[in-house]
Amino acid sequence: MAEGLPGEGRRQDEQRIGAIADPDVPILRAGTTVGEAAGALGEDDDVAVVLDEDDIVLGLLRRPALGLDPATPVEDVAQPGPSTFRPSLTIKELRDYFDSGHDERALVTTLTGRWLGLIRRSDLFDG
Repeated sequence: MAEGLPGEGRRQDEQRIGAIADPDVPILRAGTTVGEAAGALGEDDDVAVVLDEDDIVLGLLRRPALGLDPATPVEDVAQPGPSTFRPSLTIKELRDYFDSGHDERALVTTLTGRWLGLIRRSDLFDG
């Protein structure tokens, strides 16, 4: 289940965060420059996920970094080692994490760090 594969047991797969992680967020590859990243982030996007060639999460690029020198590689200015969560975590456990005041988003990856998707706090809570 930690690799995003279907599981067995009392909890249904749709009760786990792997079922709701959104893979459709801005993705930047290592080697992309800050100038190129500006075109990848949509108007409503506040972050982009930086991945290597094997889809392993390297970091998280926040919108303020777009004001840096356009020739800067994104992996040099991305937040390294962001907190990640396995797809087997329950939605309730992630809600509890968000409730405790931690972060506004959760990156969902496999045990090896392979990108699966993102969940925003607002996806789980109204307003």
